[in-house]
Amino acid sequence: MSTLRKIVTVLSVVCVVGGMMTAVALTTAKDKRRMAEAVDIIVRDSIERQFVTEGELRHYLMTTGAYPRRETVNTVALQRMEQMLRSHPMIRRAECYATAEGRVRAVVSQRVPLLRVETPTEHYFVDTDRRIMPAWERVNTAVWTARGDISRQLAENELADLAVWLDGERRWRESVERLEVNNRDEVTLRMTDGLMVRLGRTDDYRLKMAKLALFLDNPFPDVPEYGEVDLRYRGQVVARKKR
Repeated sequence: MSTLRKIVTVLSVVCVVGGMMTAVALTTAKDKRRMAEAVDIIVRDSIERQFVTEGELRHYLMTTGAYPRRETVNTVALQRMEQMLRSHPMIRRAECYATAEGRVRAVVSQRVPLLRVETPTEHYFVDTDRRIMPAWERVNTAVWTARGDISRQLAENELADLAVWLDGERRWRESVERLEVNNRDEVTLRMTDGLMVRLGRTDDYRLKMAKLALFLDNPFPDVPEYGEVDLRYRGQVVARKKR
């Protein structure tokens, strides 16, 4: 191939590549100027639980000023949208991004309640992340209930741990009705059959519940029915007849 033909060939290739790069640049610039066509809000776990709806979250974004209004795709404040959605009392996680079609998409997951807490002055939930969440009227999921003189610290830690453990034990999951707490942070388990189990403080609760299981499976003879079982004493189980 002559030197002239080589030069012509190289120039042709350069022109083609340059044209392609120019076309890509123009397309990219056009995409950035594209108006955000729509906002899709997806509640990822809405089949399992329905604490908040897509419409409510859309209204929430509008009232906080984070909802895109006649904005181009590259000017939508996606980080602000995420922050606002995460600040919603029922949202656990949120991710916002723009699609190639010019749509803005927000994907969220809801908080999961673990424990319902009822005190003389407060009513709230503790979620599976050990965080306080409000007593949302739409939360109708069956969760453990703790009543009494309960501090938030106790609810988020010891009571939440106990609730998780009880939930994982089929026997207690089916036989414990609720938790009652006094002003000394002592827990009493009210059983579904009316039996009161005085657990005391929640330290060594697994050992105490093992003692309870052994006692219930091997009751004292000639005692028709117990009203209370006290596990607060080390190495002892104190049972009282039902009145």
